[in-house]
Amino acid sequence: MKKSLNTKPNPSEESSEFSDLDSYHQKVCAVVHECNNLLMGIYGNSDYLVEGLSKDDPNLEVAEEIRQAAEEALEAIGKLQPKR
Repeated sequence: MKKSLNTKPNPSEESSEFSDLDSYHQKVCAVVHECNNLLMGIYGNSDYLVEGLSKDDPNLEVAEEIRQAAEEALEAIGKLQPKR
């Protein structure tokens, strides 16, 4: 159905759209929060691992890559956090 520019919006439609948007916002926030929690565990443990490995350990490079990837993922997920 086409809406005319002169037609006043139906309050129940606006309320429903707002409710849908609010519900979507809550779901996005929940997903962002869960991802952030998981990534913090990965980042923290990889940081702990890097600090515990000697400089000549062949696993150090892999642990540093994991830590760097987790840091970048935390930055990216932070950008998804909806602002109110």
